[in-house]
Amino acid sequence: MASGDSSLVPDVTRPELPVPFGRYTLLDRLGAGGMAEVFLALATGPFDARKLVVVKRPRETTSEYVDMFMDEARLAMRLNHPNVVQTYDVGMEQGEIFLAMEYLEGQPLHRVVAEMARHGTVLTHVQAARIAADALAGLHYAHALADYDGTPLQIVHRDVSPHNIFVTYEGQIKVVDFGIAKATMNQVLTNVGSVKGKLAYMAPEHARSQQVDRRSDVFVMGLILWELVARRRLVTGAKSSELLQALLTMDFPPLSCEADDVHPILEAIAMRALQRDPADRYATALEMRDALESFIGIAKEPVRASDLGRIVSGTFASAREQMSTKIRSHMQSTPFMKNKAPGPGDPAGAPMATAVTSIAAMRTDAGGDLAADTHVDMGPAGADTNGPAIIVTPPGVAPRREGRTALAVLVLAVSILVLALVMVVTRTVARPADAEKFAAANAPSGAAPVLVPPPPIVVAPPSASSAALAVPVASASATSKPVAPSGVARPSSSTRPSSRPARPIDTSFPR
Repeated sequence: MASGDSSLVPDVTRPELPVPFGRYTLLDRLGAGGMAEVFLALATGPFDARKLVVVKRPRETTSEYVDMFMDEARLAMRLNHPNVVQTYDVGMEQGEIFLAMEYLEGQPLHRVVAEMARHGTVLTHVQAARIAADALAGLHYAHALADYDGTPLQIVHRDVSPHNIFVTYEGQIKVVDFGIAKATMNQVLTNVGSVKGKLAYMAPEHARSQQVDRRSDVFVMGLILWELVARRRLVTGAKSSELLQALLTMDFPPLSCEADDVHPILEAIAMRALQRDPADRYATALEMRDALESFIGIAKEPVRASDLGRIVSGTFASAREQMSTKIRSHMQSTPFMKNKAPGPGDPAGAPMATAVTSIAAMRTDAGGDLAADTHVDMGPAGADTNGPAIIVTPPGVAPRREGRTALAVLVLAVSILVLALVMVVTRTVARPADAEKFAAANAPSGAAPVLVPPPPIVVAPPSASSAALAVPVASASATSKPVAPSGVARPSSSTRPSSRPARPIDTSFPR
């Protein structure tokens, strides 16, 4: 299923799907609530890049609806946390404002609990604590979020409920639908005396139209935790007045009176969160989450996301397969998918319900050239805050070619090889001079400098008659003493100062 408004009802006022909607294709209507409707959509880009998303847009175009939707859009784009539904895009298309959010393959918590009960299974107390702890992590992130100048936004969800806590088939917990969230950045303020939210999942001060803060969301999380452990509704009533009366006056029974083998720590956590006076509750969602994490550690029953994922995917195996089939049918009916043979990584019948972005092979026109060179910029690693940014090079710019890259690599390799050969030859030629410097620098004190004879120079005779002229200038055997070259006077001991021995001149020092 997908993120969006809770209590969705069918809506038949829109034209038949699929239909284009800007760079999106609306594949299926997932439902509609009192303020907005949500669609499963396909975002498309160059190279057959595509991503399944959820498009949300207001049902009515009155100024009040549009202003409230814009408040949600501004807030949703600021939220970026693993336990909060991600918003990719906000825009205007065909005269309508819309949100493009991540497609969540999974089920809302209230359906998970109901379907498990129908199959005769229930969540364990530790599993319930894990779900609540992860949802509290997402809520604390929203509560603590500040504006770009550091001003706290003071976000309060105001609609936390099992309908707006999502469990994916991988076991991730996501808080969804900040449509009626309160924040300092909102342009539309709630009128005095009006109430937004569900009475069965509302803090007492919220029901009285009093000031709400993050502790109001903490109360509702305590209520949800109580229901997951007790396995029944806490606030009940056939009418709104009955719900309100129960919420404001009833005594909430301890968990130990409702369920067997309830750990005292878990009971204490739930009952503290359910205090009617906000000052008696946990001050922050993080504080309550830390308490639940401590309980999970004490319980010695590790609960991983994959464990929750197996429970949900097993419980909804049939519904998941039906959705996969439906998505394949919708995608094959879109214009760009018609007559497209499945590729090696996309066999017929392969599940396509998971929101993925696949980049197909580059396609050329009849002339073998692309009209424009296009690529997809995925942004920083691990970040997907705005979705893939499509970057297109104008047609006048020559497209890149793989052959040019290979040629550049080959030229670079040859250049490196030539440079290496030049360095080897240079070092070989310079060895005699280096040897003379080394010998002069390492001669013992008082000893005559060792003169290294240059290599013999042989002059090729111009003719056979002058062959005798080819005489080496100097030569030395392994046993003979160093001989100075012709024309160079041998140093005499009489010329040396008697006070101190002569030192060889360091020719390596720059002059």
